[in-house]
Amino acid sequence: MARLQPMSQRDTKTLERLCDQLADPCESDEPNSRKFDRCPGAYMALHVERIGERMFSLAHYYQQNGDAMRDPEVVFFRDEAGRWYPVTLQQDGIRVPYTVAAKCDENGIVHYWPRRYRELRAFVLIWLRNLRAQQGVA
Repeated sequence: MARLQPMSQRDTKTLERLCDQLADPCESDEPNSRKFDRCPGAYMALHVERIGERMFSLAHYYQQNGDAMRDPEVVFFRDEAGRWYPVTLQQDGIRVPYTVAAKCDENGIVHYWPRRYRELRAFVLIWLRNLRAQQGVA
């Protein structure tokens, strides 16, 4: 299997800043999530959550009929070397709402789909650039 391309150094820095000091929910009762909302009403707030030892969720939400809808949610895997990989994308209210680009277990990424991964990584590159501008994160 070809080697997966992790996120760039700049994007790694952004992801580290967003996820800094979030506790592993399986190991601690300390906070495992936070919200970034630099310009309320101008941009959608960013919700960041640590969902496992090496898994993190970044998401925007909107309300529809009283339900929180993902717009989108991207789950990232961070390996032991500190490299970040987007693994899933979920966006509610669209025709193809869920994309799995890579499968992980406790040892890391065990399988990935090259086309899906390239497409998801390309989306994330643009999304993180926008988040840096909108939410003022490095």
